[in-house]
Amino acid sequence: MVAIYKQLIEIGVSVAFARPRPVGDFKAIERYYKQLEKHNVLIYDDMGTELRKDFIMDMLYVLFDKRLSSNKSVMITTNMDHNTFAQRIGKRIHSRFMEKNFFLEIEGEDYRQQRRELF
Repeated sequence: MVAIYKQLIEIGVSVAFARPRPVGDFKAIERYYKQLEKHNVLIYDDMGTELRKDFIMDMLYVLFDKRLSSNKSVMITTNMDHNTFAQRIGKRIHSRFMEKNFFLEIEGEDYRQQRRELF
């Protein structure tokens, strides 16, 4: 995803690379998700690891709803299989996301483990 992000930046596309916001008060988390609405492309890394708080799930729903309604692209990465992912993010967000997107499951070894040097 980082390679895609760099390519989009190179050709002048407005793109944001984001991860779940793990800390902060309600207003800080709200500002974080709100600023992700403006870019033409959103690459959201490691989805499904968000805190399971109703207000965060609501913000994600609003974010995806606004982006999809205005035909703005969203790319998501997760380490979960499709069923686990759907359960983790909930039916409402999953349904909204799958309306205009598809799930591409890629299997393979964790590249971080491959590069890891042991003592």
